[in-house]
Amino acid sequence: MLSLLLSICSSSLLAQTSSQPTGLQLKGEWGLRGRWQTGNLSQIGINPYGRLTLMHPTYRSEWQVSYQYMNVSGFTVISDLWANGFHAISPQKRLHPLLAIYTGFAKSYKITESLVTGAGAELNLYQQSPMNFVRAHLFGGYMHVQFEQESPHTALAVGTGIRSAFPLGKRIQLLWDFDTYHSTKETAFWGANNRLVLLYPLFKGLSLNLSHTIIFNNKTFPDLKKTNSLMQFGIQITHFSSKS
Repeated sequence: MLSLLLSICSSSLLAQTSSQPTGLQLKGEWGLRGRWQTGNLSQIGINPYGRLTLMHPTYRSEWQVSYQYMNVSGFTVISDLWANGFHAISPQKRLHPLLAIYTGFAKSYKITESLVTGAGAELNLYQQSPMNFVRAHLFGGYMHVQFEQESPHTALAVGTGIRSAFPLGKRIQLLWDFDTYHSTKETAFWGANNRLVLLYPLFKGLSLNLSHTIIFNNKTFPDLKKTNSLMQFGIQITHFSSKS
């Protein structure tokens, strides 16, 4: 049996790090996780992901995409693509407008298409720096979700969320994201996503990355569990650059 775990590589580019930006700031992160095994069990899996953040005194845009694929003995068991985006207007104000969108599909949950989007407000609960903050948001809008061999669920929707990052001691960095969606047509049609990420620096520009995600969908199929979790770990490579 040959089992190869592809290295997990993440790269980050950051221009300026002050909590009060005077110009456009750019932060980009991308990476790839994978697994390849042959022998008694044949499987291949990949998990590319990326994140882009644009920061300006008048707006902040965050876009994230993640894809997971797993093929076991010739059968595709996972083919999940999730993306989300947030655009905040006047983000330096304690309370400011926010546009949000979540979209994707998931073979592992038998979701063929999913879209939740809307407009609302974001509240800066705590803001020290781009890596030390707590923000909460609430928005109302539209949702369209379709499961395999079922009619699509279309309704007005409500979404909530928390975005945060803060240090634990002198070395460990904790990232926490929490999101929920709720249908106004059917109260049982709701779900939540909780993600924790620990970053521990090993050397300059090199950190250990440990993430744990819990996904809950109250609406699902009888043979699928409502609650699923995923833990991943690897190495993150970070590059910083700044300009005056």
